[in-house]
Amino acid sequence: MTKINQEKLIRDALGSPIPSQYWDHAKQVFIVPGGEGVDFTKLKLIRDALGYPIPQFYDNETGVFSAITIGTNNTSKSDGTMVLDGSTESNWVKRYGYAMHVDNEHTLHAKQGITAVSNGTATAIRNNNIRPFILKNRQILTMFVYVENSKNVTGLAIYLANDIEYASYRSYEFGANTLVEGWNELRIDLNSQTENEGPFDSSVKSVQLVVVAREEMISKVTFDSIFVGEATKKPSVIFTFDDAWTSQYELAFPMMLERGFKGNIGVISNWVGKEVDIMTESQIEEMYRYGWDMFNHTANHPNLTNVSVETAVNEILSCKRWLNERGYDRASNILAYPYGGHNKEIVKALQPHLHYARTLVEGLEPTFPLEVLKGKTKNVLTLPAATVINYVDQAITTQSTLVFCLHKIGTEQDEWGTTYNRSDFATLLDYIYEKKDLIDVKTISEWVSENKS
Repeated sequence: MTKINQEKLIRDALGSPIPSQYWDHAKQVFIVPGGEGVDFTKLKLIRDALGYPIPQFYDNETGVFSAITIGTNNTSKSDGTMVLDGSTESNWVKRYGYAMHVDNEHTLHAKQGITAVSNGTATAIRNNNIRPFILKNRQILTMFVYVENSKNVTGLAIYLANDIEYASYRSYEFGANTLVEGWNELRIDLNSQTENEGPFDSSVKSVQLVVVAREEMISKVTFDSIFVGEATKKPSVIFTFDDAWTSQYELAFPMMLERGFKGNIGVISNWVGKEVDIMTESQIEEMYRYGWDMFNHTANHPNLTNVSVETAVNEILSCKRWLNERGYDRASNILAYPYGGHNKEIVKALQPHLHYARTLVEGLEPTFPLEVLKGKTKNVLTLPAATVINYVDQAITTQSTLVFCLHKIGTEQDEWGTTYNRSDFATLLDYIYEKKDLIDVKTISEWVSENKS
């Protein structure tokens, strides 16, 4: 029988309840995540000018409270030089489509953004009054956009033209499931245009953005800015293996070890040593000793959008405790959403507990995701080796981070179609080894630690 109505909430030195605490049914007490053993009566919550506590969480690494930023990395520092932003409204026109308007809420580098709104048909916004910029001998262009209703977007394209009549232009496209909700930093290999009209002399005098939403759906894309210039960090590749299948221990582990690489295992804590073809804890312990990260893949692997927010948080906290209690704590605050399932409510609730979360949205990460709980990946599954190797080349060319999502490794396909061919995996590893002077293989915690603001 619960005694929840007999216990008092944990409070700070001024008597305010500590945020994010929950009732632990097994222990029959209130718990502050990461605050076991802490005397909170000696700490004060962060308060606003009127003395009211702001949204915050207890950071057990620093031993103090930290403000919640709703899962967004607002410290974007793009490489290169900004050559265009959305600040001058009068320079932008709607060429065709549904609507265009100013966005004063979502800005990174611009004073204001310009939003293209699609209602199922293509909407194009154009700026013919830019200060010309030269792309000669440039490899990379980076564009910052804010996306609303990203699941409704079927296409986003940018056109760079030598003239306002668009007799000579290049275009670059981003397809469905390549944009996350919120901020996107899109890095473009300037040698990989999807369309080219006329001779292009590299001097850009007009820019056009085209947004297409699903039929009878609304999507909004706010243009913030464009940067040109080379990146300053060496690109990275990160291997994440979901679910802790035994083939990851028996095949992926020795194959990567042979080449001096480390990987990352997504642990479902209530499956370890209990489910068929799932690793034992001794196997997990061995891989962890060899430098592999064990990251959070929840306690029971539910699609978090199909459960309550409270259940979703408990799934993450339960797995996090399991990892921490056993000393596998390097990546316990790093999550891969089961089935990629997440929404705004879940992201907001999980922000106090995580440093990074991986979705199944397709893409590379130019630096570190602006939306830290909406990281992009390349889901390998049964893709041909040539396709996967091309992802590595893209990461090198655009100097980005490539996060692979893999499941089983083997010679025979499983019933879910999630087994990556052992021979193709060896080919991929050999290719990365050949390119080791151009790209690093990192663990997920190494990458997050390097970029955590």
